[in-house]
Amino acid sequence: MRFSTLGDPANPAILFFHAMGVVGESSERVSGHLADRYYCVMPTSTVYCGDQRYAGRADEARQVEEFLRGHGVGRLALVVASSIGADLGMAFLARGAVPADHVFFDGASSRR
Repeated sequence: MRFSTLGDPANPAILFFHAMGVVGESSERVSGHLADRYYCVMPTSTVYCGDQRYAGRADEARQVEEFLRGHGVGRLALVVASSIGADLGMAFLARGAVPADHVFFDGASSRR
């Protein structure tokens, strides 16, 4: 994975999971307006990182958790996920390692 951030890591954190066909920075249109009050974390799935190999949702959720903990984030103010990113968002939240106060998913596949 690749991680982009905006804002001060001392602020409450918001985690964005991107939709299919785009990368983490696609959330900057929203996170750019929030960066003065929040630490915005925007991972890009390994699927879109040419030098990395996708190993599944559990591995990606683990990588996000490690990034957050490595940057001092022990709780999230909000998790935002779009489209297929909601699948990864659920995998991340199901691990229960970094709790979130609020969650907003704008759609995901109902198929497994």
